[in-house]
Amino acid sequence: MKFSKKISFISFIIFISSFLFAFDWPVDVSSGESQIKTNFAENRGNAFSKGFVFSSSEDVKASEDGVVLVHINPENNYYENFTSTLGNSLILIHKDEMISVYSGFEEINETCLDGEVSKGSILGSLNKKSTEIEEDSTKKQVLPKKDFEFQIIDIRNTVVINPFLLLSKLEKISPVFPGKIFVVNKKGTEYSLEEKKSLASGVYSIYREYFPSRMPLKTSVFVNGEESSTINFDTILYKENRICVSGKDFFPIEKIYPNNKRQFLGEIEISRGKNLISVIVTDCLGVERRINHTIEAW
Repeated sequence: MKFSKKISFISFIIFISSFLFAFDWPVDVSSGESQIKTNFAENRGNAFSKGFVFSSSEDVKASEDGVVLVHINPENNYYENFTSTLGNSLILIHKDEMISVYSGFEEINETCLDGEVSKGSILGSLNKKSTEIEEDSTKKQVLPKKDFEFQIIDIRNTVVINPFLLLSKLEKISPVFPGKIFVVNKKGTEYSLEEKKSLASGVYSIYREYFPSRMPLKTSVFVNGEESSTINFDTILYKENRICVSGKDFFPIEKIYPNNKRQFLGEIEISRGKNLISVIVTDCLGVERRINHTIEAW
C-alpha cells in the first residue's frame, strides 16, 4: 500500500503544479483537440507516445520562457556518434528543471538560437515536405516529412509529463468512455463482459477496447466496491530498464497494449457468487465515466 500512496502523492503534486506552472500550447488549438494526431501514452509504433503529435502546419511558439539548450539538425552532424529520431528539433530548459521538446521543424527561427526565448515567440515553421540531404557526392538520403511533436520533461523527477497537465486547459475535449470490456483467463481465453454473464471463479486480466484518439488520464477497476487496479497516464518513467506507466505496479508498453485492439486495465479476482465489476476512465479534465458488469461465478 505504501507504493500506491507514493504514486498517488506524485500524481497529486503534478496536478498541483499544473496550476502553478502553466505552459501555453505551442500551436494554435482554437479548433480544439482535433489538432492532436497522437495523444500522450498512446501506442505509437510499439512505444509509448511521449507527448502530443500535431497535425497542424502552423508556426510553432515557445510554450514558456526558457533558454535553448540544444538544437538538433539532422542535416549537420554537430553531435558525433549521436543519432536522433526527433528530426530538426529544439530543446528548451525552463525554471523548476522543466524541459520542453519541439521536433519536426522545416525551418528554425535563427534569432531564437541566441539563447533566451520568451513565451509566445516564434521558434520556427513546421516540416511540410520530405527533406533531401546529401551524404556524399554520389548518394543522397531522403528524410520523410516529420510530424510535429511536443514533449514536456521533468528532469528533477526524471519523468515525461502528460502535456495536458501543464498546458492551459481546453474548454472542451472529446468524452472518453470505458467502451467494451473483456477479461482473459490464465489459459488465454477472452470473454466479452457484454455477452458473458457467468464465468469460473479465478484471476483474470481485464482490458478495454482500445481507441487511440480517446486516451484516458487514468483507468480504475473495482470488484464489489473494492479497488483492484489503477493505471495512471499522467507520466512516463524509466523503471528497471523499461519505459513504463505506473499504477499499483509499473507497466511497459507490451503489457498495456498487447495488440492494437486492447488496452490493459489490470488483474481482478472473481469470487464464487455475484460479482459487480466496475471500470472507470478519467479524462484530462477530471471527468469520470463508468461502466458496470455483473458476473455470476461458479
